[in-house]
Amino acid sequence: MKHKPPVWADRFFAWFCAPHLLHDLQGDLHERFYERVRDYGVRSARFQFVLDVFSFFRPYILRRRKHGFSQTPFRMLFGHYLKSAFRSMKRDKQFLVVNTFGLALGIGCSLLLIAYVYTELSYDRYVDDPSSVYRISCSTVIDTKETQFAPIPPAIGLALKEALPEIKDMARFMTWSYTTGNSSVTYQDKSFYQQNIFIADSTIFKVITFRFLAGNAAALRQPDRVVLSHTLATKIFGPDYLERRDLLQTVIRIDKQELAVGGVVKDIPYSSHWHPEALVGWQGRGNDNVWDDSHAYTYIRVNPGTDPQVLQKRITDFIAANENIKKVAEAFGAKVAVFLQPLTDIHHHSDKMYELSPGGSVGYMYAFSVLALFFLFSSGINYTNLAIAASAHRFKEIGVRKVIGALRHQIQKQFMIEAVLITFIAAAIGVGIFYLLIPRFNTLMEYKLDMSIFRQREFLMTATGVVLVLSLLSGFYPAFYLSWINPIQILKSKLSGGPGKAHFRKTLLMTQFAISAIMIVAVLVVSAQMRYLSQKDLGFSKENVMIITIPDAYMKDLLVLKEKLLVVTGVSGAAVCDYVPGYSDMVDEHYVERANGEMKSSTVSRLHFDKDYLRVLGLEVIQGRNFDPTNEADYKAAYLVNEAAVKAYGWDKTPQGPLGRKIEGFNYGKKGQVIGVVKDVNLFSLKQKVAPLVMGLTPYASFLYVKTDGEHPTEMVSRIEQTYKAVMSNEPMTYQFLDERLMRLYESDQKMNAALVSGSQVLIFISCLGLFGLSAFMVTQRTKEIGVRKVLGASLREIMVLLTRDYVRLIFMANLVAIPLGYLLMQQWLKSYAYRVDLSWWMALVPVSLTVLLALLSISFQVARASRANPVRTLRYE
Repeated sequence: MKHKPPVWADRFFAWFCAPHLLHDLQGDLHERFYERVRDYGVRSARFQFVLDVFSFFRPYILRRRKHGFSQTPFRMLFGHYLKSAFRSMKRDKQFLVVNTFGLALGIGCSLLLIAYVYTELSYDRYVDDPSSVYRISCSTVIDTKETQFAPIPPAIGLALKEALPEIKDMARFMTWSYTTGNSSVTYQDKSFYQQNIFIADSTIFKVITFRFLAGNAAALRQPDRVVLSHTLATKIFGPDYLERRDLLQTVIRIDKQELAVGGVVKDIPYSSHWHPEALVGWQGRGNDNVWDDSHAYTYIRVNPGTDPQVLQKRITDFIAANENIKKVAEAFGAKVAVFLQPLTDIHHHSDKMYELSPGGSVGYMYAFSVLALFFLFSSGINYTNLAIAASAHRFKEIGVRKVIGALRHQIQKQFMIEAVLITFIAAAIGVGIFYLLIPRFNTLMEYKLDMSIFRQREFLMTATGVVLVLSLLSGFYPAFYLSWINPIQILKSKLSGGPGKAHFRKTLLMTQFAISAIMIVAVLVVSAQMRYLSQKDLGFSKENVMIITIPDAYMKDLLVLKEKLLVVTGVSGAAVCDYVPGYSDMVDEHYVERANGEMKSSTVSRLHFDKDYLRVLGLEVIQGRNFDPTNEADYKAAYLVNEAAVKAYGWDKTPQGPLGRKIEGFNYGKKGQVIGVVKDVNLFSLKQKVAPLVMGLTPYASFLYVKTDGEHPTEMVSRIEQTYKAVMSNEPMTYQFLDERLMRLYESDQKMNAALVSGSQVLIFISCLGLFGLSAFMVTQRTKEIGVRKVLGASLREIMVLLTRDYVRLIFMANLVAIPLGYLLMQQWLKSYAYRVDLSWWMALVPVSLTVLLALLSISFQVARASRANPVRTLRYE
């Protein structure tokens, strides 16, 4: 009927009335309400309905009253519920396949992202009692510019350990090869380059947890000993190295230094910010008296009960009072600070100079968490939508159950169990999808996930909880909706789903496609930005430039190698430089003459290269001159600067200009002056504007840039490698290409783009899968209508338009909401780049076109099949 009783009163009655009385009493109340509407009007009927409800508020009617009405125990009905669920799944195979596969895909993809987030959150927690371990870092402030460093001068750690009783143990380590990070490892006839070799205090094993496979923690007390990781030991000696009786006396060479193996440790877990492959004793190699050079990574373990804030204050007071640090601060005109970093915060909350490894991104964890929710939400929407749509086939079943005595909560339990059962079947399939996706995920993200994560109790509990919550949320609305249906209306065939339920389904569907549209916008913007970065003119020649790493032990052969390479066919130039983009930020503190002639301390990017560097990369000197290698003074006291430096120091606003300006403390402590200005180029990341750059001349450096003609690159690399081995005593060659190295500056954003592309594909597929199932039920419900329209002369095109226009309208509305939101989110992301692409109109057109096209393809098969069916058969359809 048009008029209904007051909803709040009806719900209040259902709340307090005993379940075994509710159906009969509520039916009587509704019957009397409709009689009063007919006889006395709506207002009077509603008022009397409220009075009747309160008149039933009596002890024997209240829910809490015990009664003799017998209900079948749940444990006895559980088997029946399962049997009914399996019969339902067997009867509606299309519903089962679409829902199960959609849920499985959503669960599998979300578990993959949850595993990533779980791994990120577990960083450095393998250490025993990680909350008591801290890294000591430092910062300098020069001319209002703060620079933070992960390592500190080695003397500071030693002084703090002696001065502060709260520090239980202190350990320092530094890279074996300070310039390139690569070292030559030789054993018998085997030789290769290895990274992550460190010089460390013997106390490192007290601060950071290592598990010894051979030897013990006393190994580093001797200066001629080395402790190897399991991976490096396997690489040197083979997989059966532990069976060697002479393992701990075996001598290997690292950069021509002979060292005896003192121990082998298990590999540090992947979820660590530090992955040493070899540790060599500090004694005789580290300098304990250095106060002005930050190169020692320093970690401490504090005593139990130590308050980190109190300890930080004591460290600050110690640094402020230390005479050696005062001298360093005065020499550089800097303010020096030393501070604690919790070990477990380093990976995600530290972005300092000379970090041991690229830090994790908190933004990525949030983004992947949201994406995992999108997967679960989209697959859950599919289940809810299809369950409601399919409920029309089960109305009479529910009606009969209610007539023979089934209570509302029993109906709800039945459908909830069915939802849980389908979801856990999907979860089992989802684990298989997780397994299949791991290799692709690891390749795209350069990550290391495997199935062993399911052995982690916390992850397993999280995964189980996610599946359980998904099943409950997905099944809640269908179970709630179906249990409230009036059995009389069901058996009289007066239910078809109702417009309210249709609106609910449309809202869910629109939300699903809105999420997909946002993802498409994100993919388009990130892809356009990555394409812009790869194609942008950086101001120098980056193509066909090969960068060869020169080990410290073979630096004396560098000039010979360079001359030999210049005569190799296809090589057009070679130059030496101490910097590779993305390897490290080359910055130094030094004094620069300002526009008014005052010498002030400044932190600035720096480069050292030889006379050919500018020519090889095509850099242009726009004022003054290039370095002259025949002039000895150019090595000691001559500098080039870029245009950004000229502007930063105000030289462009004075008659004197930049030439002849003084710079002190840069080129190994030498004083000199500017002899030329180089045109601005983007040698660093495009996330930042071109920064002031000071350049010095050197004949030796760690990287050799080789310019080639670009023809037959494989043969070219082979010829260069033959020449390299001939000069470097058959040492293996480590090389990379400049253009590839530059793109690695944006590696994290490229990973995000790959994740967005894959994620958007999955979300769109899940959305289309749900739309395919929904359209199948829609066509089934409207079979007779289609037959009547065909008999009356409707064409195939008219029927197609009739059945698809509502969906197309919904998708347009979804895009109308999603595209502005996507634009807003991506504009915020683009702000992290100093040089960025502009958002264009086609980035709005593509999501609309793509989602509409895919939606039409999803439903056109079902619609076309129904439209082509014989109308005689469809008119007989029940």
